[in-house]
Amino acid sequence: MRRVYIPKPDGKSRPLGIAFSGDKIVQKGLATILETVSEFRFYEGSFGFRKKLSTHDAIRFIKKKVPSGV
Repeated sequence: MRRVYIPKPDGKSRPLGIAFSGDKIVQKGLATILETVSEFRFYEGSFGFRKKLSTHDAIRFIKKKVPSGV
């Protein structure tokens, strides 16, 4: 991790850690593997923090599951 200090308006500085590109590649690879392995285990009504699913998808899912007269 490379440490860079960012100046703040009050004159102090804030440390910022920047990962090396090799670390970023490994992290992305692991994330891809974990997403692929775990995606099929999610409940069909689970929408939080999942790729290609949004709030609008959750609303459509709820509208299909809840009777319209309620």
